Amino acid sequence: MHALSDELPELSADFWLKLKQKCNELQIISLHIIPTGYAIGGKKSFDEKFGTDIPADLEYLSRNREVRDNPSLILEGAKSVISISLSYRNLDSTDNPHCGCISAYARGRDYHKVLKQRLERLGEWLRDYFPDIRYRAITDSAPFYEQHFAAASSFMVKGRNNLIRHRDAGSMIFLGELLVDMNLNGDGRIITLNLNPESSAADLLTFTGINPVTGEAEEAGNVRSSALACPDKCHRCLDACPTGALNPQKFIVSKCISYLTIEYGGYIPDDLWAKIGNRIYGCDTCQLTCPFNRKVSVAADREFADRFDKDFLKLTELLSLTPEKFRESFAGTPILRIGFCKMMRNCVIAAANTGSKIYLPYLIILRNSVMKKLNLLRSQIALSAESPDGGSQDLSADSAENSRTLREIREYEMVIQHITRAVKLLSGSF
Repeated sequence: MHALSDELPELSADFWLKLKQKCNELQIISLHIIPTGYAIGGKKSFDEKFGTDIPADLEYLSRNREVRDNPSLILEGAKSVISISLSYRNLDSTDNPHCGCISAYARGRDYHKVLKQRLERLGEWLRDYFPDIRYRAITDSAPFYEQHFAAASSFMVKGRNNLIRHRDAGSMIFLGELLVDMNLNGDGRIITLNLNPESSAADLLTFTGINPVTGEAEEAGNVRSSALACPDKCHRCLDACPTGALNPQKFIVSKCISYLTIEYGGYIPDDLWAKIGNRIYGCDTCQLTCPFNRKVSVAADREFADRFDKDFLKLTELLSLTPEKFRESFAGTPILRIGFCKMMRNCVIAAANTGSKIYLPYLIILRNSVMKKLNLLRSQIALSAESPDGGSQDLSADSAENSRTLREIREYEMVIQHITRAVKLLSGSF
């Protein structure tokens, strides 16, 4: 065991070899360690992706900038960030317009839970070496420049599709971090651990300097091969983007299908319906067209194996879901968090895009079911607005219960809007 110190302890080659062994055991495909001061360059990377055009549904991303800039506000005394990744590689995608298409990352177990467990186990392993070490696992759970820190690895780069790509695993990866209150970087350089099982002891560690002005990794010597970068002439992801959200000028978040089908809670503009196709949760087009994702040597993590069969993903099955059945079917996956109404909205659009009248009865049944729930919610609000003497009372906006009910009403009304247009499209009423 080693005593906790502000300085880098004498970590032998044996430590790094055992850390590599632990990572292989946890199916961690990459690990690198970065000083927390690296956050200084995060704002530039963040603004390049989002700029000032952050939609209201993603407004939370622009909050707590002071925390993003200073990881010590997440873990007091944090000195180093251990950045890891897991692979969910799955190039299967359904072109059948009568089946809903779900983004590869959401077809298995919820990555938040898997990453959290792996990071916690990694932290426990570190505590065997440093009993007094304190750590905190981050899996989208705190304001943090995740992509900026991930791209500091000698084996990672940010691609033209705005996603982090690993040399051996492509871009279908989940990112997670472990903040530690110990200086594991010694002289301040970034340490990248080579987790390739076939790598030699001589290739085990790579050290990268940090530009003190920009806060970015310095690609000195042959540390980061140019083969990692997107070729100048390759624009496959940009050309394939269905809505043009991904383009050479800037990333238009509000047109991204992943944003529209997952984060956005309103009515999806008519001109985007056909471009969404059968995508009912997310979009993998920019990843499926990327040549780097075709030549991958890392296998996907078992936890992210596809759990949905083709029959379940038939639009007739999905449109027949009740709120209860939705929760039961998607429990334990990231899909659960978007809720019943967003999923029905997405499935309604997919059904409309088939142009087939076979979905009209399903849409009518869904509309009747949604209207029944909507009327019930409206009755609840009406009752809560009545005073004991038969008059009316002020409906408090501060009431958590009323706010929740009003939000549900808006969500169900949004579904009705989509059903109404879909029925008109399929019945030829337009």
